[in-house]
Amino acid sequence: MAQLGFDGWVMPHPYAPEVEGRLPFHKGDDPRYDPQFADHPLTRVRAWAHHVIRTARVDPRFAALAPFQPGAVAAGPEVGSTVTTVVPGLPIGGYLPLWIGDECTFWRMTSPDAVLEKLALGVLARTPLTDRRFRDLVALDEASATITLLDRYRAEDGGIAGAAAGLTRVTALEAHEALTTDTLLEAFRWIGRVSAAAAERGEYVTVEPGRNTAELAEPYVLLAVQEHEGRSVAIAQTAPTPPAETPMWLGQSSLNAPATGESIEAGGLLAMYAMNTWGEHPLRLCLTFTPH
Repeated sequence: MAQLGFDGWVMPHPYAPEVEGRLPFHKGDDPRYDPQFADHPLTRVRAWAHHVIRTARVDPRFAALAPFQPGAVAAGPEVGSTVTTVVPGLPIGGYLPLWIGDECTFWRMTSPDAVLEKLALGVLARTPLTDRRFRDLVALDEASATITLLDRYRAEDGGIAGAAAGLTRVTALEAHEALTTDTLLEAFRWIGRVSAAAAERGEYVTVEPGRNTAELAEPYVLLAVQEHEGRSVAIAQTAPTPPAETPMWLGQSSLNAPATGESIEAGGLLAMYAMNTWGEHPLRLCLTFTPH
């Protein structure tokens, strides 16, 4: 600025005079002054940019890449297909157990996010265990290896909408091998988030073996938010009572804390630690919902 002066400092862009940016173009931005100020940082940056543009080479392997192929959309059941209503278990590590009657089968999800955006959030169709205990329900077409995520409530036209999600049936061994410390933690943190969503719509969540299809029975963990003396309280209750050395429970069968997002979601980890004492495999657990 000391050498160029203030006169005419702000000027039209030399290549695009019709463009008006948020900050005005000025002489300090003009590359035509670069030879005069060879050591100026802007001059050096522009020189480097020109060098990169002149010398850059595209790796031939880039042009050899196959065209992008988006993932196939699940076709869903065809007309005349045999569809079975099944109860989903806990999604762990990209795998989803499906209870076909008393049999627990295992499936790898093609698009886990498509399933998790609806599963256990109160929007899917449900099956009653008793008059106050309900589980999510999906429709399985084994021929096309898809589940239809049926909406819980009818649409305005009286129909029941549902999105299809692709699956691949796998062995119990493959599904069990997906169980790691990280995938287990994520699954039970997800349960914590499910519990928080259930509290918002006035429901409790019970984590229990899928084989329990009647009244509440041991083992279980019940996660709830209740009002007590004008305050919301997050409650976790389990049976049988965990051993004294169980993390977080410390020999107690019921814990409570002021209801906050953090304390409600912590119920997922409480359920995990209690479950570790049951001798039940996490892939054989289910979530049951009870209205207040």
